[in-house]
Amino acid sequence: MPIRVGMGKDSHAFEEEGGSKKLILGGKIIEGERGMKAHSDGDVISHAVFNALASAVGERSIGNYFPDNDPKWKNADSKIFLEEAKRMVAAKDYSIANIAIVVECKRPKIVPHEIEMKKNLAKMLGIKAEQISITATSGEGLTPFGKGLGIEVTASVMLFHESVRHSLGKK
Repeated sequence: MPIRVGMGKDSHAFEEEGGSKKLILGGKIIEGERGMKAHSDGDVISHAVFNALASAVGERSIGNYFPDNDPKWKNADSKIFLEEAKRMVAAKDYSIANIAIVVECKRPKIVPHEIEMKKNLAKMLGIKAEQISITATSGEGLTPFGKGLGIEVTASVMLFHESVRHSLGKK
């Protein structure tokens, strides 16, 4: 198939007040916010992107590769997870065309951090920041995420096979 599409989703609740984790979204530390309840660093954006990339190449979800009951992944940097997703995509001779990310949360505000998150994700995945979009919604307070209890992220990706790149004369 010359083009493949993948969808991924992840969500985490915030830690209780006084928790020890920092909030990390798209590889960016968000100061002044509680971290996520998670076995790893809890970067819910990176986890959803992993799931989208894995889905696009017919692989399994993040928990199959980095189980939350394995001490090896305790507080792990989600950059490791994205490196594995990037490897999966390349192993099947695909490249990332674009990634669309939707974040639902009451807090933090995403817009002030969007550019840095896109740069971080692009660097981790070996693509350009322009290939990534990040949009945000509060859900009008209708879901647990819109009520401030955590963050939910949905990501979609489009991949193209290397044969498409070569037929277009691009390297």
